[in-house]
Amino acid sequence: MTTLAKVLTTIGSQTVLVPVVTVLALVLLWRRRFGLAIALVGAWGGAIALYSLGKYVVGRPRPPADLWLVRVTGTSFPSGHATQSLATLAALAIVVSLWLRKSAWPGVAVAVVLAVGVGWSRVYLGVHWATDVAAGWLLAAGWLAVVIRTYPP
Repeated sequence: MTTLAKVLTTIGSQTVLVPVVTVLALVLLWRRRFGLAIALVGAWGGAIALYSLGKYVVGRPRPPADLWLVRVTGTSFPSGHATQSLATLAALAIVVSLWLRKSAWPGVAVAVVLAVGVGWSRVYLGVHWATDVAAGWLLAAGWLAVVIRTYPP
């Protein structure tokens, strides 16, 4: 289970999401799909800005270090992994579906399952409280709604 949790945590990290967003945004720009590129980068970047602000304002400590199965730094609330994984993966699914003119629901369902896995992994690895993860998901969902409303295709 620890290996699975570490893999899921990595999927929700900037190590994975930055290159994926960068490559897709560049492809969208090359294909002159400027609105979709802006929406994708806005969903990802805005999620990072919002959780960073939340961590700064709240300053909630992480669970005790003797529970950690991975090394982390910083504060706990809201979970950055939960926030950026849901916002970014769902935005990826929506943007790709709009670009290919396909239904967004299968991709969004996969994005949600992965984001739930990322959130679970953060609690399992002992680096977040469940409320940190839930707050991250709520923050991501709210931000994604703003992005979708602001950047219609």
